[in-house]
Amino acid sequence: MYKRQEGLPTLYYLIFTVAWMAFFMAWREWMLMFMFNIGAVLVYTVILPQATFLGMFRDVFLFTVISNSILVAVRLYQEYSTARYLAWIAESETRLRMTIEASTDGYYLLQAVHDNHGAITDFRIIEINSAACDQLNMSREQLFNGLICELFPVNKTGGFFEQYKAVLLTGEPLEQEYFIPTGHVGTGWYYHQVVLVTNGLVIMNRDITQRKQFELDLVKRQNRLQSLVESQSAYLVRIDLDGNYTYANQRFLGMFGYTAETIIGVDSLDTIHPEDHEKTLATAEACFKIPGRPTAVMLRKPNKAGEYFWTDWEFTAILDNVGKIIEVQCVGLDAS
Repeated sequence: MYKRQEGLPTLYYLIFTVAWMAFFMAWREWMLMFMFNIGAVLVYTVILPQATFLGMFRDVFLFTVISNSILVAVRLYQEYSTARYLAWIAESETRLRMTIEASTDGYYLLQAVHDNHGAITDFRIIEINSAACDQLNMSREQLFNGLICELFPVNKTGGFFEQYKAVLLTGEPLEQEYFIPTGHVGTGWYYHQVVLVTNGLVIMNRDITQRKQFELDLVKRQNRLQSLVESQSAYLVRIDLDGNYTYANQRFLGMFGYTAETIIGVDSLDTIHPEDHEKTLATAEACFKIPGRPTAVMLRKPNKAGEYFWTDWEFTAILDNVGKIIEVQCVGLDAS
């Protein structure tokens, strides 16, 4: 086949084919093919006539050695680059694992379990961090590779399993607060996010029991305060900086013939005798000068029958959390 210059294109094509095949072959197979290639060239030099041996050595053997040496160098660089990339991936995974382990939020990696018909029957825990173990008061050995519906039946009775299935099937993330009742593992309030990964889910779970208890206590205190405000005999209203009502207690509403819907947003001056408007504004300006200190004034207000009667009031400027006046609170009594 070889006829010096006429056979070089074929030789180049064969070397290109060998190199392209070598790129997709395993290292051991590539080395075996490389040795076979060198051996084939040596055999070819033996069976050639002596007259063409030197030309063959110069044009084929030497070219084959150089080209394969280049391929070896390329292969070694490829192996080196792959090793560096794998090392970088391993280092990134280590940093990510350390970050997750250091988090106070529980992290769970779940894998879907299917029956013979392909239906999702449960989720298996295939990874979990220390915070999750602490939330459940269980060891990693107890949780790892366990099925969530078997370990925690509340996943079935509480509807969590169906929600997790919906995330897996639709890809829509889930975010919510939920409560685990007494008698189940991990009793308390939690906030969690559930997102889809390959054939499974990642769950971030945060214990918010203390925050939720604080919120519930705050609501109770507000309810008690509201009950106290509504049960007192004094009139209590709040007015914004434009002079409009923002709140009125039941004593005020009943005495002056309003409802919460009809009084909110009404100009307070419209419910005061016109001759008392000037001193009302002066009292408001005075309380602005010393926020928190009550400023007294006597005003005439119309009752349900449209008759004016005297009332005593104390105006107090209310501040927000940055010290800015936002409302005026007015407490009044019948002075007739």
